[in-house]
Amino acid sequence: MTTQDNSSKKSAPIATFKSGLIQANVWENEITNPNTGEVKPIFNISLQRSYFNKKKNEWDHTSSFSAEDIPAIQDLLRDAHRFAKDAKQQALMQRIQSGSQVSPVIPPQADMPQEAVAAQ
Repeated sequence: MTTQDNSSKKSAPIATFKSGLIQANVWENEITNPNTGEVKPIFNISLQRSYFNKKKNEWDHTSSFSAEDIPAIQDLLRDAHRFAKDAKQQALMQRIQSGSQVSPVIPPQADMPQEAVAAQ
């Protein structure tokens, strides 16, 4: 599996993870809270598998996978998730260091009793 940093290009993934013909891309976008105007980065992950299209005589991509692809997909998603999580943490630290207003991130289950969390 390889990682490629493409952060200098807009509309390009910020990282790409590959295993054989399967690829996971990490994308960074920003969302703005309409109430506070606070801008936050969000990270999305897309998956695709390359295949050779004999009719077009060129390589193409699909989002359909075989059962044999699942172990590679699991590894790619784990790596892409780790990268996105680290990138989100770095973005948060940069906002804190720059003095930007940062609202606390409270996990949705943080205020629930442990019994209720375990039941979900």
